[in-house]
Amino acid sequence: RSVRAVLFSETGLQPISYRRVLLLLRNLKYLAKSDSERLVKDGLLDSLELAREHKMSWVNDVVLVLSELPIPVYWKINADSAINEKTVDQLTVDVRHSMEGCIQAELNAYSRTRDLLTDRTVFIKGKWTHDVMAFRLYLRVRNNKHRRALIHAVLSGHSLAMERMRWAERYKPQVPRKWRLCRFCKTHLEDAIHALFVCDHPPLMPIRQDFFQKLYNSYPELQGVYVDPGVFFKDALVKDKTIGILAKLAYEILEIFYAEPMLVINPDLY
Repeated sequence: RSVRAVLFSETGLQPISYRRVLLLLRNLKYLAKSDSERLVKDGLLDSLELAREHKMSWVNDVVLVLSELPIPVYWKINADSAINEKTVDQLTVDVRHSMEGCIQAELNAYSRTRDLLTDRTVFIKGKWTHDVMAFRLYLRVRNNKHRRALIHAVLSGHSLAMERMRWAERYKPQVPRKWRLCRFCKTHLEDAIHALFVCDHPPLMPIRQDFFQKLYNSYPELQGVYVDPGVFFKDALVKDKTIGILAKLAYEILEIFYAEPMLVINPDLY
């Protein structure tokens, strides 16, 4: 039920397999920069010479490790190959691309993460940058209950029908997606986007109205910009001035939903 990639995409932590390879390349760069008079540099050059001759060596072990990554990185050793800072820097870039590609592929493979956790931007060094892995702003919300509610909404850890009815439990078979309907309006699929921004259940309206009033006070340029609530939610997650009230919105609305039982459709209609 868990998508492991979110641990890395949402915190910026590196998978241990990639972390070890990056540390290996850091050590390789240190060796490449070493003074030619040092014994360790002679050992590196000897290992490279053995690799050129297709014999067992430490350099060939590095080549093998790179080629066995989930998204392989190929380092071709030939008669003209050299080990210098430029070579190692390029290998490091390639390994990072492999790591990000592997995480992005896993996020894309699941419907619960595909919509909200792909094609996102973060504000780094004065500019917006597409970043697969970063410590996300919503994890910094101070109120514990609000932060947890927003995390559940983003990562599909909530107890709305879209997620709960995905599970097959004892005496409760999985419910087809099209029948995971909203417990209030009974017409739309009950997912986080619908609950937070679409459902017209009367108790939700004042909470939502208060949120948008505060949002537009902080970001007046956003008023009337968005048509798709999913796009709006994704963009709202990177607004530092209002991330707290977004988390508050998630908590208050989810509490209203959780206070009522889910809508269960007769299985004979499936």
